[in-house]
Amino acid sequence: MITNILIGLLFIISAIAKSETDTIRFKPLQAWFQSDFWLEKKDVTKRSWLFKYPLACLWGGWHGMDTVRILCLCSIIIIHYGIIWYFAIPLIILLYAIHGIIFEIFYIN
Repeated sequence: MITNILIGLLFIISAIAKSETDTIRFKPLQAWFQSDFWLEKKDVTKRSWLFKYPLACLWGGWHGMDTVRILCLCSIIIIHYGIIWYFAIPLIILLYAIHGIIFEIFYIN
């Protein structure tokens, strides 16, 4: 019962995070925050490798919310299979990294 509630909450948080990424991209005046950081008004081409790959979530609101969305979905998978908590965190990080690698392979720049 608790597992299903937790999965449901993570699913809802994922959907909220996705809605904010779309709001930042398509309706920035309605975004939660109106800061340059949140709206990612920085030159993306000047990102270092660190902020392009492992720390992209710290680049701004869009990347932060997308990270929340992906981590929620990875957590749902872990919870569904009943993975023990001390294996869960490394497995979530591994799933997140695999997701990022697949994205980078198929992303057309």
